[in-house]
Amino acid sequence: MAEKKPEEVALERIEEALRTGATELDLSKLNLSALPMEIGLLINITSLDLSNNQLTFLPAEISQLTKLKKLILGGMFSTNQYATLPVEISRLTNLTSLGTAPQRRTRRTKIQRHPCL
Repeated sequence: MAEKKPEEVALERIEEALRTGATELDLSKLNLSALPMEIGLLINITSLDLSNNQLTFLPAEISQLTKLKKLILGGMFSTNQYATLPVEISRLTNLTSLGTAPQRRTRRTKIQRHPCL
């Protein structure tokens, strides 16, 4: 049997989270180059780990995760290469932790409430 592509594995995990009503989703270490648009269906997710992939952008659908509190984009072995964080992140009004450090230590940034958010 052929090995599944990273996007297929991610989609399976997203579908499983939808079926079970999961509030946390780990899509780390899948070697993803793109995040499936279906990520936007997970409206009850509060924690999402996208670290250690090959991501260069986040889809606009990420803004639909309005209950998201923790978003991990980087990590010890992360090869994610975000030029900028998408404006859609500003719509995640419950976000309190954003992990972006691609270096040896994972550093999480606490998000301060800003009038524009």
